[in-house]
Amino acid sequence: ARPFFSVPALPVLSLPVALRIKQLSVTSVQTQSAADARTVLDRMITSVAIDGDQLVLDRLEVTLPDAYVAGDWRMRLATSTLGDARLDWRLPNATGTPQGALTVVGPRDALRITHVLEQPVRAETEGVIALPVNASVDAQLVTHVDTVTFPLQGMDSTLENVIVRVEGAPDAWQLAASGVAGAPEQPDVPVELEAGGSLQSASVSSLRVGTAATGIAVASGNVRWSPRLAGEARVQVDDFALTTLTGVDATLSGILSARSEDVQAGVFSVELDALRGKVLGHAIAGDGSLQRRSAQDYRGALSVSAGSDTLRIVATPDQETASLRAEFVVNALSDYQQRAQGAISGTLTVSGDAT
Repeated sequence: ARPFFSVPALPVLSLPVALRIKQLSVTSVQTQSAADARTVLDRMITSVAIDGDQLVLDRLEVTLPDAYVAGDWRMRLATSTLGDARLDWRLPNATGTPQGALTVVGPRDALRITHVLEQPVRAETEGVIALPVNASVDAQLVTHVDTVTFPLQGMDSTLENVIVRVEGAPDAWQLAASGVAGAPEQPDVPVELEAGGSLQSASVSSLRVGTAATGIAVASGNVRWSPRLAGEARVQVDDFALTTLTGVDATLSGILSARSEDVQAGVFSVELDALRGKVLGHAIAGDGSLQRRSAQDYRGALSVSAGSDTLRIVATPDQETASLRAEFVVNALSDYQQRAQGAISGTLTVSGDAT
């Protein structure tokens, strides 16, 4: 089978005399389609030297519509040696203005990569990438991230000392990651991830958060996008204290699982098993399952209660018109949001073909 992401051979170029171009400048390279012209290169400036089979690009500057690259690149074409290259880059139009520095050294079948991402977070990557001629790309990379900050419940929780290991080819890759996470003024908890995939699917074999002291949350799942979009996921929590990650006073146990064999067709099943615990001082409980087998076939019932507040969803199958009915009661909105006042209750019914 033809490999995906295969790399063609470079042309073998060797001159009997040394050649040096003090400055080579290329501006405004465009592609033309029936609709319009698209700029793919705004500007490139470099000095060029060719001595035998060695090609040297010094003081290279490349300006693209959404990126900027600058640095030096030396390669030997006869031996397919792509490095050494040292390049700084930035994406001025992207959120957070990502920027970093890349160093590549070695032959194409064993390129040693060092990359430092400076913005929006600092991350250091090292490893080896193989670009064999007419064969699939293969990689072994390790990335270390100092701190990632993400908003949860109005506060900045953090993920620290993250180590990510990626290896394999695009059609058979594996990923492992570890780190610690926590909300402000809360103890850090370990986070471990194992995943893998191919060009048609991706799976998380295990995402584990917590310790025996904080409770443990474990998630797994997979998604497939060929021949159609489908997937499943499962989350199990055992006396897990959400306070450690979100700052919300909540401890939960239970299992939530979801599955769909055809997302586009709207076919799905959801199951909540033995949800128990406390949220903001209210005892919480939940059980049930819901299914949608076809446009007119909804089945099951699911209910969740927190103290005297309740949510119940009931599915009614019907050959003509299927329906979902949700009944909810919240006696005091201020229990969940300090600025909210009053109570709310009602019934919401959804019927018809929701494809």
